[in-house]
Parts: sequence; C-alpha cells; structure tokens
Amino acid sequence: PRLRISPSHRPDLSIPGIVMGTVAYMSPEQARGQLVDARTDVWSLGVVLYEMIAGHAPFIGDTQRAVVDSILHQAQQPLEDRTDLPVELTQIISKALAKNTNARYESAAKMLNDLGGLKEELEVRARLEREINATDEKVAIASRNTIRQSPVNTAGARQPVRGVKDFVSLVQRHKVFPVVLSSFC
Repeated sequence: PRLRISPSHRPDLSIPGIVMGTVAYMSPEQARGQLVDARTDVWSLGVVLYEMIAGHAPFIGDTQRAVVDSILHQAQQPLEDRTDLPVELTQIISKALAKNTNARYESAAKMLNDLGGLKEELEVRARLEREINATDEKVAIASRNTIRQSPVNTAGARQPVRGVKDFVSLVQRHKVFPVVLSSFC
C-alpha cells in the first residue's frame, strides 16, 4: 500500500516566504524565500564540490547576512585559476552554481551524468598517456640499442639517433626492423 499524504499535511522542507537551512549552502532562490525544486539541491551539491576542491566555500562573508548577499550578488571565486584541475570539472561546478536556475543542471542525475562522462574521459586520457610514455620508453631503449649501428660522421665517430625520423631511417637502412619490432612486443 502506498502512503497518501493530504495536500494540507505535505512535509515540504522549503516553504515559500520562509528561509530555512544552512546559509552557506542556500541557493539564491532559497535565500530569497522563493519556490525551490531539484535545482536547489544541485546548487548545494555544487557548493560541497567547490569546498572539496578549493578548501573553502564559494560564497563567504563575516556574517550570515553577508554570506546571503554574496550568494545573491557576487560570483564565486573562479576555480579556473587551478591549473591542476580539468577545465571540464570547473565548468560542471560553475553550472551547478549558476545563479539563474534555468542555467543550472535540472537534476542531480544530469550533473552526475556529466561527472561520470568526465571520469571516463580522464581515465582514457590517463591510459593514453601511460601508453605514450611506454612507447616513448621503448623507442628510447631501441634507439640506445641501435646506436652501435648508427651512421659514422666524417671524424669516424658514431652519430646518435636524434629522433623518430632518424630511428626509422636507421631501421630501414640496416634492415633490423624485425629485431626492433620484437622489442616493442
């Protein structure tokens, strides 16, 4: 059986005209005592994520009134200054903290979808970076191993392989491609 609640006894947490809650996590519409919806929760989640990254709240003040004024009238300190953060993450947080409810995520599920997409993208980037580093290391090892076979300059000294082009040219000239290829596998 489903629980039925009469309209006069709805357990609304936010009532228009009544400001309730922890000031630092209030959305602009909540601070104004306006109607709230799921986007207010997205705002609060944005505040928590901002705090986790920045180490402080996005909207600050010496008093609760000053914090509310900051929420209503000031932009949060930009996270874009943090060069160690993916730009996409700062964009997600900025969208969650949009003062205009229509510019904010409609639901936490949509925000989670973007966060999940970013997580997947970062995992792919990390995997590609590891593969590139491993390939670079294999090229360096193969290059060091073939330096004995590098061209001789006019003074009779062996010239080191200077890059991938030199390395490929050397491999083709000396027909050691199968040997080098086996070192990559």
